Amino acid sequence: GRRSALAVERRALAGPWMPAWRRARLDVVALVIGFSILAINVAAGGLKPLPVQGAAVALSFYALLAPAALWIGGALLAVRIVLILLDRWSRPVRPRPLTTWRATAVRWLGRRPARPAVALLLGILAVSFGTEVVTFVATYRTAKEHDTRAAFGSDLRFTPATDPAQPLPPLGSDIASITPVRFVPARAGSDRKTLMAVDVASYRKTATSTPQIIDGRGLDALVGSPYAVIVADELARDFAVAPGDTLPVTIFPDDLDLSTKIKFHVVGVYRAFPPSDPFSEMVMSARDVPAPQPAPDFYLARTGPPPDVVARDMNGRQDLSAFSVTTIDDLARRQQRTITALNIDGLGRIEAVASGLIAAVGIGVLGAFIILERQRELALLRSLGATKRQLLTAPALEGALATLGSLAIGIPLGVFLNLLAVRVLGLFFTLPPPLLVVPITQLAVLAGSVLILSSIALWLALRRAGRIEVAHLLREP
Repeated sequence: GRRSALAVERRALAGPWMPAWRRARLDVVALVIGFSILAINVAAGGLKPLPVQGAAVALSFYALLAPAALWIGGALLAVRIVLILLDRWSRPVRPRPLTTWRATAVRWLGRRPARPAVALLLGILAVSFGTEVVTFVATYRTAKEHDTRAAFGSDLRFTPATDPAQPLPPLGSDIASITPVRFVPARAGSDRKTLMAVDVASYRKTATSTPQIIDGRGLDALVGSPYAVIVADELARDFAVAPGDTLPVTIFPDDLDLSTKIKFHVVGVYRAFPPSDPFSEMVMSARDVPAPQPAPDFYLARTGPPPDVVARDMNGRQDLSAFSVTTIDDLARRQQRTITALNIDGLGRIEAVASGLIAAVGIGVLGAFIILERQRELALLRSLGATKRQLLTAPALEGALATLGSLAIGIPLGVFLNLLAVRVLGLFFTLPPPLLVVPITQLAVLAGSVLILSSIALWLALRRAGRIEVAHLLREP
């Protein structure tokens, strides 16, 4: 280098691949925006469980901007980390002997990462979005089942068809337990409310879903204290009451003979108290209802055999002709309850295939550009005696790393995004949704579609390498 005669030409070598998003640190900016939105929303109480109201829905949908920013920022950050690792692996200051075509291909990939990085980014975005949709669908399905079970309350309902005072006949050994449910009209202040009266002992044995108490005590408090009441969280906020406070309530306000004003003692606050359909703002013990007690609106029953089998047998009995016997499925068919009635299972299957197609397009375009941009390079290797398999090692390795990297990074990123997006589910369900449901089968279908479709696209693109005209390409200036 000190001899000027040997220095025919001097020029600076290009540094690592630095696209515009990497120079502008778009990944860091997107992550900061996403976490800032989450922090502001948490501080403002936007992620707390609230009843389904327009303002609450709009406030929490604002939080969905955070997963969108984190989705883009997380994908770009992952690509940045991969590029840094490849740059260190292929750095010229640390030369290592190249003994195999595979090692050579890895060094080529580290020094020319532009095309594989674009394919990797596209694959990460597609796989992570598909993973988020698939896990969201599974979590939604589980939350909907829990919500429907809480709305129904137990396995069966026996509802009087005409005469509410009609007593239930003996039901047989198929019924493990049964409890009456009464809805008492009430008025708190100037507002009409519904008061549900339950028999605590039989309710414990019959209900298949546990009441969700968010403050104070539950069923035990109804037994030990006269005129104890558990109120819904919405009523507690409207009347500014908490456990230990007194709540004056007028029951049977439309009947002058039965109308009674009772000072209830609030012992608990609930978010959900099965059965939540029809909805009741307060729950009390049936023994505290002034005589004469009204007839039960319906009976909840818990069965030993499958509920649909017992319901079919009960509907065929003559002594039960004055009652309608319904199951959870009957309630779900009759009452399409807002967004919880949606079936989005098909969305998960569509997104799994769509993610595979999008990732396959990225891998196919990667293979096509590799062949187009490196034709002279491949022709020179062919003229030196390289076999077709050796020629395809580098582009095949780059496509495989882009595909496997999309799955290895995209699936965890999609699961993390689902943890954030699923919080909005709490607005639409009586019970809060589970934190995360991982559908192994659906994720396997997603990964399989990405692998199969990407392999097909890469194979179609690399077929062109076998038809390279060596003499024609080497004669070109």
